[in-house]
Amino acid sequence: MPTLLSPAHMWPGGIPSAVRLHPNNELEEADVTEEIKGRCLFLKGTVHLTLYRL
Repeated sequence: MPTLLSPAHMWPGGIPSAVRLHPNNELEEADVTEEIKGRCLFLKGTVHLTLYRL
């Protein structure tokens, strides 16, 4: 199993209070994968909109 990065490495200033656990913390692996894909698509769209507005 790959070594996971520590929260201090990912969030040097500490984890923001706006970051919360998923409301359903008993997701199956396939569901987690779909959640991650959806989040990545959201972020990708946000970046494209931000760059377009510049």
